[in-house]
Amino acid sequence: MKRLALTALLAAAPSISLAAQTHLVIVSGLGGEKKYRDSFAQTSLALANAAGTRFGIPDSAIIWLGEDSVSKQPHFRGQSTKVNVERIIGQIAARATPSDQLVIVLIGHGSGDGEDSKISLPGPDLTARARKTYVADRRK
Repeated sequence: MKRLALTALLAAAPSISLAAQTHLVIVSGLGGEKKYRDSFAQTSLALANAAGTRFGIPDSAIIWLGEDSVSKQPHFRGQSTKVNVERIIGQIAARATPSDQLVIVLIGHGSGDGEDSKISLPGPDLTARARKTYVADRRK
């Protein structure tokens, strides 16, 4: 799983312009069992650290939302609820420039197909359909 998340970040790296700011939002969902909670947290932390050390993304542009609501880990900014994910993306969108890039990495269990796909989060799940609605609402 760590390789998959790091590979996704590496794939985005060649298109990153030096003038653009890259914003990284890591969302780790519900793990269920301890082994998955620990794995999701370790993968998220490793990805956040690699983003800063290997790709030069400033700490202020790396945000990690996770299952735990009180983590003291670097880059951790709160629980990965649907409301928090949408709030963070809205804040980034409000201050981003046209050349900025946003990388969102979802780590966790999910289900569904197409617009019914979702990631399991504390509280209501984040769905592909919700993303589509959110984007349409932001354009109004």
